[in-house]
Amino acid sequence: MFDPVICDLLQNPSRPDEWDGPWSVILTTLFSASQGYFLAPKKRRITGGSHLVMEVQKFPTTLTLPLRTVLVIEIRDAPHWPASIPAQEAQIKRHIDAAFAGTEASRARSKVYWISAFGPHWRYGFKDDDGQDLAPLIEWHHTVHDQDSYQDLQDLVNLLAPL
Repeated sequence: MFDPVICDLLQNPSRPDEWDGPWSVILTTLFSASQGYFLAPKKRRITGGSHLVMEVQKFPTTLTLPLRTVLVIEIRDAPHWPASIPAQEAQIKRHIDAAFAGTEASRARSKVYWISAFGPHWRYGFKDDDGQDLAPLIEWHHTVHDQDSYQDLQDLVNLLAPL
């Protein structure tokens, strides 16, 4: 389970309509620099609500290898749930495809994981570099602070470790 301070933040966000901050806390807790990860904000759109796209990149094992994208997350405000799921997941797919097509200095390898988040509603999955659609791995969660959510997020951390 997340520590009590993080759980309190996730249960009682300071602005219930904005989830960029709580999700940033989750990501920096799960994917820390000390574990070899780099959190990279990619794009923010304000028109029609807040949309934040972030990538979790993994540090190279040697200095000759580039950072590589291993996770793409798009965070939208809760009021967009669930009508915006298809548009959001299409956007996530575009970001992952761009990561696969990236420069030699930042190209993703054969698999990238993703999180689709609308406030406390979220799920994750993966996309292989084969032109196929996103493949969800879990059902939608409707909270981020409970034990089931924490366990699924820990499972995601374990999936990213060998990449």
